[in-house]
Amino acid sequence: MMAALNVNAADCDNIAVYARDVMTQRQNNTSMSSVYNNASESGKIIVKRAYKESLFRTDKYKARAINSFENKIFMECLDE
Repeated sequence: MMAALNVNAADCDNIAVYARDVMTQRQNNTSMSSVYNNASESGKIIVKRAYKESLFRTDKYKARAINSFENKIFMECLDE
């Protein structure tokens, strides 16, 4: 997935922070179109992935989803 972003390891932290922000918006039920339309071309990849994830009702599960998504994106970036 991250290969499409054409990044190096130094960018992984910034990408993970962006992924966290996108998933936070997802868990706050922000419309995908508003997030997607404001994303860069490479950011749109992360937006599409985040919006394929489940939307949770409780703060506990929302926080888990946000952290999990951030960690997954960070790990994928590091593995490149």
